[in-house]
Amino acid sequence: MILIVSNSRNEPSTDAVIDWLTHFGAKYIRINTDDLTVKDKATSVSIPDQDVLKIGGVEISVNDINIVWYRRWYDYSDIPFRTPTANERKLFREVINESDSIMYYLCGRLKDKPWLSNPLITRFHNKQNTLYAAVKNGLRIPDTIITTQRSELKKFIEKNGEAITKPIGDPSMYIDKEGNGFKSYTQVITADMADNLPEQFYLSQFQQKINAAYEIRTFYLDGQFFSTAIMGSITTDIKLSVRIAHATKFVAFKLPSVIEARLDRTMRDVNLNSASIDIMRGTDGQYYFLEANPVGQFSGYGAPCNYFLDKRIAEYLVRHDNVSKPSSYDKEKKIVYPNAMGQLV
Repeated sequence: MILIVSNSRNEPSTDAVIDWLTHFGAKYIRINTDDLTVKDKATSVSIPDQDVLKIGGVEISVNDINIVWYRRWYDYSDIPFRTPTANERKLFREVINESDSIMYYLCGRLKDKPWLSNPLITRFHNKQNTLYAAVKNGLRIPDTIITTQRSELKKFIEKNGEAITKPIGDPSMYIDKEGNGFKSYTQVITADMADNLPEQFYLSQFQQKINAAYEIRTFYLDGQFFSTAIMGSITTDIKLSVRIAHATKFVAFKLPSVIEARLDRTMRDVNLNSASIDIMRGTDGQYYFLEANPVGQFSGYGAPCNYFLDKRIAEYLVRHDNVSKPSSYDKEKKIVYPNAMGQLV
């Protein structure tokens, strides 16, 4: 049995994988973690009777689970605690902590099962540790500094030329009273801009600005690489360019084998078996590792290249399930698809 941990809103990639699981005749259970707050969907955990859990109205027989795919946990965005009073902020944090405790219990109870993305790892993923692991394994990264001092930033810019600033961790989404969403993004910092900063500012990350020929988004699946070159970016933050459809092109891409080997060692060092990896190909011809997102999007980049990543994830889950493979897995019946380069995948 396959257990899928996701949520019900804005998660079409989970639905696409489930479509393939259904096609393959796989046995699976899906937990939508936002159902924890739905009144008519019960959650019940009895200790020490731990063989059957009920989460969000779904019963889970622990002994029947052979692999878990963690996609996303509840983001709490629909909880109506928006006013800025101190008590309501504390109450919001308490609600989150209570819900997260169920997640950690589930992880502990299923710790002996294989996971595709374990939240005990992905939720505490540290981008700076990953940069360090990348360097240790022979990958290039942009020079990076985290500082609170304008003087340190100016020295950094004098050494590297223009810099960029980006969040140290994962950026948050901020929503105003009208429902508009705001999110931090990557921005160029020039010497003049640095001069106008106060001498002391809040802890911030700066990186050497690499002159990019193009960027590469690579989906990593336990030793396999599916790379997409993103051509024609017109903004510093590639995610902004991707939203301008006419400005970008997605091209199937094959990284050099030595780069893939170094990336594989890096992912294993930080205990990730699934991630979306951002890489930049500089105008100097070098490859620069930027970051890895353990729960990053894959459909939007893989689909233009005919990678069928949702199908590949479904196949991965079925391979790690202990039940007999359905007939659609027989070699003579297994469907193959040409990618954008005409190769069968």
